[in-house]
Amino acid sequence: MSKFEAIIPLSGLQETLLVHHQIAEHDQGQLHVQFVIEGRLDKTRLQMAWDAVVAGTPALRTTIHWEKTDKPVQIVHHPRTMPLLFLDVEDPEQLTDKIAELEAKDVSQGYELSKRDVETVRVISASEVNHIVHWHCHHILLDGWSTAHILRDLHTAYHDVKSYSAGSRRPAMRDYLLWRKLHRESYILPRELDGLVLKTTRLFGRDRVRESAGQTVISQVNLKIDQSTSEAIADVARKMAVSVNTLYQASWSLLLMGWSGQDEVVHGTTVSGRDIAMPGITDLVGMLTNVVPVIARSQDENMSNWLEVYQASLSETMAAGQTPLPDQQRAWGRTGKELLLQSLFTYENFPWQDLSGRDIAIRDFQGGLTSTFPLTGILAPRDEAHELKILYDTHFIPANEAKQLCSDYLSVLQGVLSGAQKEYIISNVSPRKSPAPAVSTTNAPIDRQIVLPESKMELDLAHIWARVLQRPRISVDADFFSLGGTSLQALRIFTAIESELGHKILPAKLLEYRSIRALANFITRDSSAESWSAVVPLSIQGEGAPLFCIHAGGAHVFAYRELAEIMSDERPVYGIQSYGLDGTSMHNQSIDSMARAYLREILTIVPEGPILVLGYCFSSAIVYEMARIVREEYGLEIHIIVVDSGPGITFGRPDEQKQSKISKWISIIRRGEWLRVRDMLLVKWFALRGKLFSQVESQQMKDFRRTEAALEIVYNKYDWPQQDLDIHLIRSREFAQRSDKDLHVSEWKSLSGDRVDLHVVPGRHVNLFKAPLVARLAETISSILAQQIR
Repeated sequence: MSKFEAIIPLSGLQETLLVHHQIAEHDQGQLHVQFVIEGRLDKTRLQMAWDAVVAGTPALRTTIHWEKTDKPVQIVHHPRTMPLLFLDVEDPEQLTDKIAELEAKDVSQGYELSKRDVETVRVISASEVNHIVHWHCHHILLDGWSTAHILRDLHTAYHDVKSYSAGSRRPAMRDYLLWRKLHRESYILPRELDGLVLKTTRLFGRDRVRESAGQTVISQVNLKIDQSTSEAIADVARKMAVSVNTLYQASWSLLLMGWSGQDEVVHGTTVSGRDIAMPGITDLVGMLTNVVPVIARSQDENMSNWLEVYQASLSETMAAGQTPLPDQQRAWGRTGKELLLQSLFTYENFPWQDLSGRDIAIRDFQGGLTSTFPLTGILAPRDEAHELKILYDTHFIPANEAKQLCSDYLSVLQGVLSGAQKEYIISNVSPRKSPAPAVSTTNAPIDRQIVLPESKMELDLAHIWARVLQRPRISVDADFFSLGGTSLQALRIFTAIESELGHKILPAKLLEYRSIRALANFITRDSSAESWSAVVPLSIQGEGAPLFCIHAGGAHVFAYRELAEIMSDERPVYGIQSYGLDGTSMHNQSIDSMARAYLREILTIVPEGPILVLGYCFSSAIVYEMARIVREEYGLEIHIIVVDSGPGITFGRPDEQKQSKISKWISIIRRGEWLRVRDMLLVKWFALRGKLFSQVESQQMKDFRRTEAALEIVYNKYDWPQQDLDIHLIRSREFAQRSDKDLHVSEWKSLSGDRVDLHVVPGRHVNLFKAPLVARLAETISSILAQQIR
């Protein structure tokens, strides 16, 4: 057996944290994770469960090394026991002091990243049924998202360690780094910031900056935001059509405007680092969190309009989520020690909920706080009152100013809730003002009544929704998508409905029955009596000609929901889902038969035309074939829009369709198309990884995977014909700036006789159909159709 399980390089952000570890007087990367275990604890079982989790989690067996190496590396060691430390506290009232004492001891001793035994897990028992677990670890190895995963694994392993150990291994950092290496992308500046020279937001005097060189001493002040205020903020955010995160972030930006005296400010915000296409990315345990810059300008607009612009800008900056902060700073023209960001704001959204079991429960998870920025605001949402935690470097900010920042942040929230203009809000916060009054929400409209289940079906569905959406309780009349539900979560919900309740229902029904109550009523009726249809009504409003959005390679049409909502005032929008998803209808055997089958259903809605179809990824072949059939056989008007996709087989070219696999590989290598080689190898690798990590699937998931496989086969067999045809190609700014994606445009021009109408919209390929970027996509589609249909 080899000495180590793996030796891998550090990610960009890990290298940044290592630099701080090496030069800082006090290492701010140290974490103290804490949670409560309720119940009579079996110490032996807990130790066995922890050992099983360590064995299945490479990040918990990793050390960092930089001496005697050309570049820093992380070494993953083979599993071994990590002894837990069990402590008893005779006086429960002394518990807080004991924990503070332990944390102070940990900080003073430091954390030696190159040693395995430096990590400490203490179990402090205040009574037979109340235990606090105090875990000293380091941010360079784990982020908050990961620690929440580990706690869930620990809870599972404690109740059934054999079952957990049988399939416990999570994706590892080496899988992530391999994916990144094969999918390396350059940082793309958001549209609003192209060519803009940003000014660093100056919050602190130059003397204090100079005096603090090489020193970092972080202190903390907390602010409770009571339940009524938190609910009022959520209500205002909903009415302004922005997320709660956006409203809290924007309030931080307004606070900085007041304190800096600048009408343009920039601060950092954290992203999970998991918004990528790597399979299993949400289950990965490691350090993926990243920081991206947020810019805010005090335009002369009302608050609602300003927030809309702010949210769009915030979303575009998320395109930098996979690029380390130092690389971002270079892209923004920052070199040397000149920092672009002096402030960070984080909205905690860890995938956490309290865990209950037959023996123990785990609750009150605290992921630990750490920051290397002079000023950091951390908004922690809770079931009831929210909490703002401000971390500040005492060499930059004295304690009285930190407290003033808390008061001023409340003042900003008060102004937002009362509907005040931005200029008024900004003018009422500054370092020289007296403490602001507490927020009053007596006039804020609050309606948070939870509608409870009234039937067993509603109760069963409520349990499933709460588990998948990770919410403690859900009103049975709440809209799935308003709750933040995603297409992946929809698939999980319907898989659970099939396996636990015995009802096999297509996930597309969630687009029609969007609440627990509506879905329960549908299931209670004879849902199986409904006949299969490829057509899924996404929006039936509007007077214009309907737009038909054809499914991509994933077979479902969830991705088009937000587009349909935006275009609902203009025209109906239908999704076309793949045959075979129901497990009974036959898969189409060719792109031609698929296009004809979909056309038959489309023509029942628009028998005289015009036919408007949109294709994305896989479905670019279907809409292209539809155009040929309609023009040659029906003589009707048809317009096709292709979004961010090229013709040919996956990552391929039309002239390769007739080649064998070996001949195709030889052709690609001879042309030196190494990016295509990378992408094709990546697909093969993660398909294999998916099989290795797959668990027992429901019948619905088997139908879905069979449909995906069938789609890939027919797509690869399609013989792309040349035809004189107008192709409206919408490209993401990401693909437009990547030279390896120029093939999309050249091949479409070759197929269509150079009749390509080209448009570029902000965003990345994977988020074009997500708010707020989908608004620009919808605007572009509307403009194209308005020009084509007279």
